[in-house]
Amino acid sequence: MAPKLFIVLCLIATVLLLRPQDVDAVEMVPIQLLVMNKINNQAPQNYNASAVMAGSLLGAMTRLKDSYSDFTFVGQENPDFGVFIESVNNVAGNFSDRTFWQILSNKSGTPAPTPVGVSCYFPEANEHIIFNFTTF
Repeated sequence: MAPKLFIVLCLIATVLLLRPQDVDAVEMVPIQLLVMNKINNQAPQNYNASAVMAGSLLGAMTRLKDSYSDFTFVGQENPDFGVFIESVNNVAGNFSDRTFWQILSNKSGTPAPTPVGVSCYFPEANEHIIFNFTTF
């Protein structure tokens, strides 16, 4: 009987520890998102956003999308690699045109591609993230 009780108590503790956190209790950090599309000669668009401390870029993008009607994105979930960004602000990458949204970080002072996608990238406070519509 004791092992079953132990298992039940462990399950209850796990559920309590893994429940969604209260958003008001989570520390938020400011980040900047810059959307650049030189291919279509569009003016750069700059957004002030916030990310959960140690939270993903995808979460910050989702909050921004929910808060500002002029920021949109569409992503396709891959079970192995996370979300792949297909479009930003109604501009979609196209395989036959060889276009895509490149994600860059400017935290070192020089823009460089992020090593992972939006699901696995965790921006730091005051980091500048660039979504650059480009060709491959």
